[in-house]
Amino acid sequence: MSMNNANMKGLLEQAINKPKIKYSAGAVIMRIGDGNVKEILMIQRSKKDHWPLQWEFPRGGCRSEIDDSLRDCLKREVKEETGLEIKVGRLIDKHKFVSEGGKKITKCSNFLCELKDPDQEIRLSHEHEKDGYKWISEVGEVELMASPEQKETIQKVLNRDRSIVSYPKHQKVGENLDFYLNALDENEDLIEREEEPIITEVMPVLFKLYIGAMLIKLAIDTYNNHFTKAARECKGMPGGEKGICMLRAKIAAKQASLSKLTSGISKCNKDRNPESCKQKVNAKINKLKTEIGYMNRRQKELRGAPIVH
Repeated sequence: MSMNNANMKGLLEQAINKPKIKYSAGAVIMRIGDGNVKEILMIQRSKKDHWPLQWEFPRGGCRSEIDDSLRDCLKREVKEETGLEIKVGRLIDKHKFVSEGGKKITKCSNFLCELKDPDQEIRLSHEHEKDGYKWISEVGEVELMASPEQKETIQKVLNRDRSIVSYPKHQKVGENLDFYLNALDENEDLIEREEEPIITEVMPVLFKLYIGAMLIKLAIDTYNNHFTKAARECKGMPGGEKGICMLRAKIAAKQASLSKLTSGISKCNKDRNPESCKQKVNAKINKLKTEIGYMNRRQKELRGAPIVH
């Protein structure tokens, strides 16, 4: 009898301590923006929310994990949060979130969605900032605004050329990094004004800027843009002249890339690991200097050689 009582007590303790399982669905709403660039909708929680100002996919709690139920639930939640009517597509992935000291587990299923009508107006609920929405497509925006789990999901949707996302070609690449850093500065000012400071764990997204990677990506884009423009001048030139012209275009593009890195390295002070950031950027700077030096020597050699038509 005592064994039965012990067993009953053990089962009772398990039942009491067993975590509550909740289900939710997230809408990764994608559209094709200017320049034929894929964009994902992110919305920002209210500053009065228990996760203040955090960016997220439109999502909501659901009663069941059954696929059809999740899809119906998602359509309803997106309509309530954003005023948008969507078509729910394929399941992208699933994530588990543990909270309340392990007493609660939320299983979130993320679906790829599209707008039923591309001209719909976004009207956010009171749970979000009034104009707190943004269509994102750039690597810096992903790093600044998305949590690690969201970034993983976005990567599966926007992945091109083995990078998370690409800078749209129609935008000026030189403006992007300053935009992200200014956004960080604004949020830091907000935190300083709070009577009860927001703990960094509450808004981890805002403190996960990878400035070094962003600077190097910016330098690569600068090189590509300059080289493309400079190389056009070489089109139609005969053999030897074209080779010298293309080399000159590469040197000019690498110098522009070097200038972008050199002027931007001070921004490493805002990186989560400033010293590591500076090491990475300096390594790239030294590599560019070596390449430019080699190309300059090669250019002198070619200029001294007879040009064959």
